[in-house]
Parts: sequence; C-alpha cells; structure tokens
Amino acid sequence: MTEVAPGVDAIMLRPEDNNSPHLYWVRGPDGGVLIDAGHGEDDISRRVVEAVDRLRGDGPAPHTLLITDRFDEHCGGFPALRSAFPGMTVHAGSGDADAIAETAGAAVDGVLEGGETFEVAGDPARTVRAIATRGHTGGSMCYLLEPDGVLFSGDCVLSQGSTAVHLDLDGDMAAYVRSLHTLAGLDAALLLSFPANPSPTPPRSWPTSSPTARRATSRSSSASATASRTSTPCATGSTAMPAWTSGGGEQPAIRFAATSSS
Repeated sequence: MTEVAPGVDAIMLRPEDNNSPHLYWVRGPDGGVLIDAGHGEDDISRRVVEAVDRLRGDGPAPHTLLITDRFDEHCGGFPALRSAFPGMTVHAGSGDADAIAETAGAAVDGVLEGGETFEVAGDPARTVRAIATRGHTGGSMCYLLEPDGVLFSGDCVLSQGSTAVHLDLDGDMAAYVRSLHTLAGLDAALLLSFPANPSPTPPRSWPTSSPTARRATSRSSSASATASRTSTPCATGSTAMPAWTSGGGEQPAIRFAATSSS
C-alpha cells in the first residue's frame, strides 16, 4: 500500500505485475471510502482486506465502497469486502448496476446517477463526489475527492495505455466525449486511474475549445457512427481528449470494442 496523495492510499492488486490494477482508499477517522473492489478471486479479496486491516489497525474500516464500472476487476470482489467490513455500503452507476449484480453475484446497496456525495470525516472534512461518465460502458463512474481535487478515473481516462469504448456494453463514443468534457471542467489537480502504477500527474491543458479539438470531436462522432455499423471487433478513432498525461508525457488513446470486452 502506497500513499499517493494526502490521506489517499493505493492498494496494488497484483504486486508481481508492473501494470497492476489498483484500488484507492480515501482514509478518515470514520473509516473513509474505498474506490473499486478488485477481482472476485479469493486471493485478491484477501489481499485487499489484509492491506486495509494492516493500515487501519484498531481504527474503523471503510464505510463506503464506490465502483467505477461493471468489469470483474472493478466489482467482482465487493461481496467479500462487504462481508469483511460489516456496515460498509456499496454503490455503482445506474447503467452498470444490473451487470455488476450478475458479475459479482450480489446487488449493490445504492445506484448512482451522478452528483451524489459521500463524506470522509476529518479536520477539515472531505467529500467524494460521484461523476457520471458514461461512454466506456453504459454506467461508468468517476469520483472526485473535494476539496483536494483528486480524480479517481477508473478506466475512463488512464494514466497510460488505451481506453476501450465498449459498444456491446452500452458504451457510446459521443457520450464518452461528453464525459471527457465534463471531467475537463472539474479542474482536478491529480489523476489516479485504475490500471498501471499510480501516476498522480496534474493535467497540462484541456483542449476543448481550439479548432484542433473541434475537428477531433467531429472525427470522433464520425468514427463512432462507423464503429456502430461495423461487425469488426475493434476500430480506432480520435477524440477531443483532455491532456491528462502519464509521467512520460504520453496522451491516453481510445479504442472501440464493438463485440469484444476487456
């Protein structure tokens, strides 16, 4: 477990993997908030529980678990975590809630539409705000820690690698572009995505109004329409991607997943 921002710890799910997914724990004297649950494999859930117990000692366990999307690596372990931390409630985006129940074998406690807030006690207190970011899947969510400005972006925007827009899982390229513009308007200070090593790099600029950005948005809309009509598993396109960057300065990429999910 590594502290990646004040009061925010990253839990590596697969320590042997340099590109390991991470969960995040926003800590507070009330237990705080977990972002994502990890895979449904027993060894993964055990690793998460042990990491939290080791850090909290005699303190309280997280009171809330927020899930970013329907894939197993984000939601599969939530029943085990909810069992290990009695009283913890689990929440996810409305567009993915049914799929999460099918994947994890249990229903979440709360369905999110965006705008909901979850308090983390402290002096001063902080809140985690749910941001609806449909596009990657039909119910993708990001979460913003306020007033710190830490954005937990799940798979919506990655610190490295490519983001898939899963057309077979109610993903939508036009919605994804709108979600990027929503995130651009948050003026977040740090980006923490789900996979790869935590890279808390501030954004340089959000190219949302330049002619280049408008052309990219137009190309994205056209590419989305084409991808929706094709039967090929993947097609590539470009978008008005805000310039979140990894440590190496590479901008994230986007790929369409019309029939395959990963």
